[in-house]
Amino acid sequence: MIHAYNQCYLDDARENLGEAIDWAVRGYGLSLQEFSRLWAESSVAREFGNANPKYLVGMSGWELCQSVL
Repeated sequence: MIHAYNQCYLDDARENLGEAIDWAVRGYGLSLQEFSRLWAESSVAREFGNANPKYLVGMSGWELCQSVL
């Protein structure tokens, strides 16, 4: 099976994305739908989806959130 991400990145990437969502919703008061829309339209999501290590594990969840906002 071919994985989208190298397995060594998977746990950190999942945790960072969860933290980004948490910051957006609880820290900045956005709805999940608002942040999801902003995320989907962002270059950050494109790079995250392309497994760019800078975005997968090189940024904290807060930094991901800031980059999207």
